[in-house]
Amino acid sequence: MKKLALLIASIGVTFIAQAGMIWKPGFVVTVKGDTVRGDVKINDKKEFDLFRKVSMKLSETENKTFKPEKLKEYTVDGQRFITKKIDDEFVFVKVVAHGQVNLYLHQFEVYHGEEVRHDSEYYIEKSSTASADSQPAKIKGSGKFKKLVAELMNDHEELVKKVQSSDSKYEGEAIVEVITEYNDWAKQNKG
Repeated sequence: MKKLALLIASIGVTFIAQAGMIWKPGFVVTVKGDTVRGDVKINDKKEFDLFRKVSMKLSETENKTFKPEKLKEYTVDGQRFITKKIDDEFVFVKVVAHGQVNLYLHQFEVYHGEEVRHDSEYYIEKSSTASADSQPAKIKGSGKFKKLVAELMNDHEELVKKVQSSDSKYEGEAIVEVITEYNDWAKQNKG
């Protein structure tokens, strides 16, 4: 009877641990440029895992886990993650906006005593200077963002003036809106 109770408890713990894990179609691009398609394992309850590694089901019997230094990028569930160098370490970043200027989101762990929390930061770079080894600029507050807009988007004077004169606090969605506006403008005016 004890063995049966232990077996049921073990199955229950395994089920709970796997509850958020699902497989979705996706693909990876290796550092050699090979594209591998398969089902990507995601935790729909914890996005953080997508920034550390990617596990892919290659066949019914074969799974493979990739770390950032082994891939150029991967895509799953409409989300694209690329490998970038952040603080001298290769990590996956989510592509939030792509065009003449790219905006990335990086999630990481922060330790406060014995508590572990997840935090995130935005990074930005011009497409013309982007490579896996290039380190994009970290957006640290509205002042830094306004400076980066003036540097990276100086060909769109109207947008630069609007951002510089605004009293708005540029965070999250407000940053995405500015980058998207610039990329839309660049697509129409630069081809």
